[in-house]
Amino acid sequence: MPGLLKASDLNRYVTIERATDSGDDQGGQARSWASIGNAFVKASPTGGSEALVAGVEQATQSWRIEMWWLAGLTEKDRFTASWLPAGHAIALSSVADPDGMRERLVCFGTSGPA
Repeated sequence: MPGLLKASDLNRYVTIERATDSGDDQGGQARSWASIGNAFVKASPTGGSEALVAGVEQATQSWRIEMWWLAGLTEKDRFTASWLPAGHAIALSSVADPDGMRERLVCFGTSGPA
């Protein structure tokens, strides 16, 4: 059956984090990330790039991530994982239920320094 996600396809374990913004002592906003759960996912790299940022070379990796349905997951969330380079996270750019059946999600995102 096309589109069916099998348990044997899930090749990575991630922590799902959600941002919380709060006021800091200087009148600005401080962002922190809190874990909202964990999941096994099928993570496939789709491309990458390197760039000089303030004279420092930084690499990013694009990902396609499939997972079982999880209500409430949005583009504002991110994934962290032990298999990513230290200090990196996958920032989600899209989260979609491809067939509207609430059985799986397909996410796209880019990993880089958190």
